[in-house]
Amino acid sequence: SAGHQDYLSANDTAKNAILTAMESSGSDIFRDLKQMVVFGFYTSEAGAEELRYDPVPGDYKGCIPLKEDDRAWLIQGI
Repeated sequence: SAGHQDYLSANDTAKNAILTAMESSGSDIFRDLKQMVVFGFYTSEAGAEELRYDPVPGDYKGCIPLKEDDRAWLIQGI
């Protein structure tokens, strides 16, 4: 069966068959591993570049004078 061969030496079709079999097995371990791999990639520098992540959206205006009754803006939640 496709699940018994070495994954790294398998061709793309066999790799796809192995992953499909693991996915359809309903294994919580495989699901959790897949979630961790995707999370790890998209929180890495390479993943951030793929998503075009901008950690500070908009122009940076570091010193804006406030009037006496003005308040500072909250950009992110508390």
